Amino acid sequence: MKNIERIFILFWGDIVILFSSFWLTLIVGFWGDFNQEIIESHSVPFFFLHIGWVIILFLFNLYELKLSKPNISNLKNIGQALVSCFLLGIVFFYLTPFFEITPKINLVINTVTFGGLFFLWRRMFYLLFAKNFRKKAILITSESNQVKINFINFLENNPHTGIEIVNSYTDAEVFLSQEYSNIDILIVSGNVLKNPQIFKAIFKRNIEILEFTQAYENLLAKIPIDTIDESWLIHKIPEENILYKTIKRCVDIFISSLALIIFSPFLILAIISIKLQDRGPIFIKQTRTGKHNIPFKLLKLRSMVSLHSDGSAESGGVPTWAEKNDPRITSVGNILRKTHIDELPQLINVLRGDISLVGPRPERPEFVAKLEQEIPFYHMRHIIKPGFTGWAQIKFRYARNVLDSKEKFEYDLYYIKNRNIILDFGIITKTIQIIFTHQ
Repeated sequence: MKNIERIFILFWGDIVILFSSFWLTLIVGFWGDFNQEIIESHSVPFFFLHIGWVIILFLFNLYELKLSKPNISNLKNIGQALVSCFLLGIVFFYLTPFFEITPKINLVINTVTFGGLFFLWRRMFYLLFAKNFRKKAILITSESNQVKINFINFLENNPHTGIEIVNSYTDAEVFLSQEYSNIDILIVSGNVLKNPQIFKAIFKRNIEILEFTQAYENLLAKIPIDTIDESWLIHKIPEENILYKTIKRCVDIFISSLALIIFSPFLILAIISIKLQDRGPIFIKQTRTGKHNIPFKLLKLRSMVSLHSDGSAESGGVPTWAEKNDPRITSVGNILRKTHIDELPQLINVLRGDISLVGPRPERPEFVAKLEQEIPFYHMRHIIKPGFTGWAQIKFRYARNVLDSKEKFEYDLYYIKNRNIILDFGIITKTIQIIFTHQ
């Protein structure tokens, strides 16, 4: 079962418990006075309220499968989400004049019953997929040790994926010399299957077979570049069709225009704060590499000390990766970075067509030249337009060295291979979640 199918089950389970909590609220809240009129007067208001609750659950990351286990660390997210649901209910019923009902105790009952059922459902979901539905697998791969370790560690730390590696081999012949019972899946790297005799012998085992690179992509949502070659790129990377490009450009223009209007007060406040702090430049314009390696100027609010007339903070003009707690960041810049307000001027780049809302983040040419020498197929990032946000941005931290950039590129390559308008909207909404929750 794929992760998207598990998320679908998780989502519809939440819909069922929302429906159940609504009926429990009416039964308990109107005990002895439960009638059709009460049902009709409460159905529509609570329907719209619960739509808002589902959005809150998404914003608090509660449809991330790795957070589905209701342990102590994840209870913080669940608790914050439930408090937000309750506060939304107060705003919904008491600060908006759309509905005549003003539930007090019933809103509390609804929140508590939903919270209890939500916790039980999450617990049941995790137990079902972590134990009862797990398939036992054997891994046969000659890939680099680190790639294999990453894959095995991920499955061990995420039992909800439904796969348990019981043994691994680098030599298929050694595996074929063994007898196994109760094995559900063989995960085999493509280069192993190129041997006709090995291929035939493995298929005779009559066990489900997954190709390693595809399994890695499906489960980790990134592509291990150490396991692919030029042939893979030719066959797997699609060209953007006209309809997708047109829809994406229309979405870029609409959302970036709307966002600039909505966040204009924050931009004005940020501009004033930057100027008052050190009288330096407000914006910085950095040269970045765009689609087909065409350079362009990326706009950002300055968040570091200004050492040059263009607002840059690099001593000697040598491009430098930003460090965690970088001493060059100003006090105002620290706030701008944490709230991501420093990124908002890039929406102007979106309107210009330099970048899209979603795509690989544009890098500086100096970094690109180095990374193309160090990372296989890194040039593939530039076959599509870079983005304001991207799959790598929501899945990984800032890149501060070549190894970080390599892992981020694996996420970028996943996006390039699987890009579509639904994935784009998912990345945009996830970015909004990150901005508002700082997760």
